[in-house]
Amino acid sequence: EVLDELGLTAALNTLCNRLSSQTGLVIHRALPEEPPPLSADEQLDVYGIVQPIIESLSGTIADSGVIVTLRELPAAYGDGSAIEQVFANLISNTIKYLDPARTGSIEVGALAASEGECTYYVRDNGLGIDPAYHEKVFHAFQRVHPHVATGEGMGLAIVRRVVERHGARVWFESSPASRTTFFVELPTTRSAAKPAPNLSLPNPNFWSNMHAR
Repeated sequence: EVLDELGLTAALNTLCNRLSSQTGLVIHRALPEEPPPLSADEQLDVYGIVQPIIESLSGTIADSGVIVTLRELPAAYGDGSAIEQVFANLISNTIKYLDPARTGSIEVGALAASEGECTYYVRDNGLGIDPAYHEKVFHAFQRVHPHVATGEGMGLAIVRRVVERHGARVWFESSPASRTTFFVELPTTRSAAKPAPNLSLPNPNFWSNMHAR
């Protein structure tokens, strides 16, 4: 299954049907027919969102020996729970795909803000992403390193959809055996916040434990 431009709802419900057929249990649809509205009018303390995420992962961070650096993060406008999901997925992915041959390093920060927007980043020195997979990274059910970690390959598809719902964008830079940096551009003024209401948002409760690159 590959996520197309507007196909996340169908992809998630296909997964539910697949799980139902495999387990014999009835698994309800992952998304409602009408997605909940997204509010982009809220000014967010992005640092205050990211810091608790890192703290919640402290056990995993200690076990992996990774060094996590949190830089200053300017405020942005968006839906608080949705943006929390974006950073949670990105940070948990970086921990999953560290290079065991070297001490892991993760940095969360922001580039110099321009008028009306700020670009945040999550950078790691992990396994990197081969150019052959660059077009598939944000597709549902696609996993770049399936031998390293388990999962359904939904984490980055969710990130992309949430960011697009804010009228913003997400992209990355990477190469094999090198660092990977994911960038998330968010509005910093209310006038620049332009949510796209027609894009469905995954149920955060259903997918809270399914972060996978």
